[in-house]
Amino acid sequence: MPRTSLSLDMQQLTRSARYGAGLLALLSALAAAPRLQAQDPVVMSRPQPNLSFMQGSEAKITGYIISRNGDSLLVRDETTEAISLVTVNDETKISTPTGALKLGKKRQGEETLIPGLRVNLKGTGGMGGELVAESILFHSSAQKVAEGVAAGTVDLRAFTDSATRATADSLAAITNRARDTLTALITRGRNSVVSINNRIDLIDTYDLSQSRTVFFASGRAELLPDAKYTLDQMVRACKSMKGCVFEVSGFTDSRGSMRLNDVLSYWRSQSVVKYLTQVGNVPLRDIATPAGYSESEPIATNSTGSGRAMNRRVQVRLLQNRALNE
Repeated sequence: MPRTSLSLDMQQLTRSARYGAGLLALLSALAAAPRLQAQDPVVMSRPQPNLSFMQGSEAKITGYIISRNGDSLLVRDETTEAISLVTVNDETKISTPTGALKLGKKRQGEETLIPGLRVNLKGTGGMGGELVAESILFHSSAQKVAEGVAAGTVDLRAFTDSATRATADSLAAITNRARDTLTALITRGRNSVVSINNRIDLIDTYDLSQSRTVFFASGRAELLPDAKYTLDQMVRACKSMKGCVFEVSGFTDSRGSMRLNDVLSYWRSQSVVKYLTQVGNVPLRDIATPAGYSESEPIATNSTGSGRAMNRRVQVRLLQNRALNE
C-alpha cells in the first residue's frame, strides 16, 4: 500500500478512536476470519466474561459497562477488574438519583445503558452463570461523560478492506497506534468519571457553617426580637451559599412535667421553622426535620434562674453542602 494511503488510514483510525464506536469488535472479527498466511495481522480478542454466578445467588457490582449486545451487558468491576455478563429484562429497575440530597430515584430506559457508563447494579445468578439485573443505578453526570469514554470498543469496520491489504508490519503498526490512542482516551475518560463521582459521593456530606442559639421566655414558644435578628443573619448567610440546610432543635428548662416540656420544645422549634419559611423565604426542603428534645442536653444549671433561661432555647445550625461548594 502507498505510504500516503497508509498515513490517511492512520488519521481516520485516530478520529474513530476519539468518537468511540468499536476497535475491539473489529479486531475480534479479524481474529475469527480466515488467516492470510504471510500477511496475517496481529489482533486482539473481544473481552470475555471471567466471573460466573451461582444460580439464585445475590450479587452486587460497581463498575463500567464495556460493551452491550441487546439485553446483554459486559460489566468490568472497578475494584477487581473482573468481567461479568449481565442481562436486563422488563423487571430490571433502571434509575438515577434525584432531589437536592439525591434520596429519590428517577426511572430510566434501557437505552441509557451505554458503554463507558459507571453503574451500581444488584441481581441474582442465572442458569448460565450470568447475573440477572434486578436494579441498575447510575448518576446522570456519569451518563453525560460516558459518551466521551471509549470503554474498550472503537469501530474500525469501515477500514477492514484497507487493513487486510496491508502488510503484516504495516497493519501491526496501525493497530498498535490505535491501541495507544484508545488507552490514552480510556485513561482520560476514567479520570473524568472518577473526578465527577468523587463529587457525587460528597453530595450527602455537609459541613457546619455556623451554629446560633435563640432563647425563649418561660413557658412560651413565641420568638423574641433578638431571636428574629439572629435568624435574619443566618438567612442572609444561607443565600450566599449553595446547598445550605438548617437544622433546628428545641429545648426547655427542667421545670414542668416531661410531657409538657416535650410539647413546648417542639413548638419552639416550629416557631423557628415558621419564621425561616414565611419571613426568610427559606424553602421547607432546606430545613431538616425539626425536633423537640424537652429538658435534655442542658447547657447551664437548672438550679438558678439565669441557668434555666439559657436552657429555654432552640439551637439552629446552618450546614453547607460540601460537593456544591468545592
